Formats: sequence, C-alpha cells, structure tokens
Amino acid sequence: MLILAYQGVSPLSKIIRWQTRSLYSHIAVEYEGRVVEAMGTRREVVLARDFREYHTPSTVVDVFDVPGLDADAAWDFALEQVGKPSDYRGIVKFESRTPAAINGKWFCSELAAAACAAGGVELLRIPAHESSPRDVAASPMIEHVERRVC
Repeated sequence: MLILAYQGVSPLSKIIRWQTRSLYSHIAVEYEGRVVEAMGTRREVVLARDFREYHTPSTVVDVFDVPGLDADAAWDFALEQVGKPSDYRGIVKFESRTPAAINGKWFCSELAAAACAAGGVELLRIPAHESSPRDVAASPMIEHVERRVC
C-alpha cells in the first residue's frame, strides 16, 4: 500500500496548504491502482479507480512507500471505511478534531494513519485525529518513491 500526498490547486486546497504551512492539502492510500480517501467535498470515504478520479488536473502527487507495512491488513482496514462519513468540518480545526472512533467521521490524514496502524506501522507521534497532510508526509516511517501529476 502506498500513501499519496496531494499538492491541491483548488481554492479549498490552497486554504488547507496555507493553514497547515505545507505543500500538501490531501492524503490518500493506494493499493494495486485503487485509492481510498476521505473526501470532504463528497462528505464520505470513497474508493476511486485511480489517483486522479476526484482531483483537479495538474495537481502534483507525491507517492510514498511504507516499509514494513502489512499492506493487505492496511488495505482491508481502509476498504472497511468506504462509505463512512468524512470529517468535512475538520478542515477548519486541525488541532481539535474529534477522533473517528468517537464521531464516526474520517479526516484524510487520520484515515491514512489509522490504515497504516492496522498494517503494523505507526506513522505519527501525535494522535491521528490531530494530524494534517503535512504530518503524514513528514513521517520518518515513509519513503518517497515517485511524483505523479493528475
């Protein structure tokens, strides 16, 4: 399983990037070409056919590998979240979001971190629900492998 870090170009993505002082506005997970992501604009966790499906053309995507990850377990966890609500309001309160375990809603970086934890790799030293896309992309537990463009 791979982690995708999007450098979104939409107005909302630019606000997220500014607010978090980051290159990245969104995080998703990919396995065998399919992508699971918590999409605020769709208000749910979705399964996409590929990394471009819900994103603006020309968006740059950095791709990271997670060494030591049980990819099957991580992907199974991610798939179990498809159809659950996303934490759209969490975009405006990065440091005070409610964990998905409590409110049942996923934020993109929280979902990726939880999927990796299900696969045996803890990405973050902070609670996943307090993470931003920047935090996931800065994890010492991942390795950059390529760059793509939507």
